[in-house]
Amino acid sequence: MKPDEIIEEILSITNPILSKDIEERNNFPVGFTFYHVLERVNFNLESIRVLVKDGITKHEHAIGLLSRNLLSDFITTGYIIRLSKSDEEFYVRLYSLYDSDLKKAKSFLRLYLDAGFIDSAEVEKYNELYNDENNIFKQIRDYCLEFDVKKFPQTNDIINKFFESDLNDLWTEQIKRSYDTWAFLSKYEHLGWHSYDFTRTVDSQVSEIRLNSVLFKTTIMAASCLELLKEKDAMESAVRLNKAIFDFYLKRI
Repeated sequence: MKPDEIIEEILSITNPILSKDIEERNNFPVGFTFYHVLERVNFNLESIRVLVKDGITKHEHAIGLLSRNLLSDFITTGYIIRLSKSDEEFYVRLYSLYDSDLKKAKSFLRLYLDAGFIDSAEVEKYNELYNDENNIFKQIRDYCLEFDVKKFPQTNDIINKFFESDLNDLWTEQIKRSYDTWAFLSKYEHLGWHSYDFTRTVDSQVSEIRLNSVLFKTTIMAASCLELLKEKDAMESAVRLNKAIFDFYLKRI
């Protein structure tokens, strides 16, 4: 299967779900989170589709950055779903994700306030929102205080947890293997020697294989989102697509 074919198949499964106002999307944190992940899958794939059509080699850099975004979500959701040993742990990790994000925003505002780029009124406005009893921020903060929720782990820490686990299945194996590509594609994002070295030669066949690998992992992520959103038919379609891609790999490797 070619990358553009796989992308079209994934979008044909996810677009109908995102085009309707399903009840689960308002269920925080579970339905809300995995509906948003599904949105992010579509946002990235729509852009990759345009770039692939114009030339996978020509747009290798941009496709690599978008692919890394997909892999970041794949690793994050894999950690929340696959390594949670109970419903309580599942919820704790979801709230940890949101709490860590909110704290980053507060840290950003504090940095700009100290530098004189914003005034205290702007910070106070955010703090009022943060402490508003009717705002989701307050719900997140209260939950994290009650259950002593820790900071969400970094990507390398998540991968290490998977290496240390005794899980042995396709999903877990793909998460472990995703780190290699995720780290490689980080050189497309960050300036340094390897950002120079890794982008000197672009091989169209290697680029296609790499992208197909990312898309294979994306179908796993999409299927998991659809399952949690209780969209059984769409989930089964994603699983069938995943198997088709996997069979394609067996013929190539």
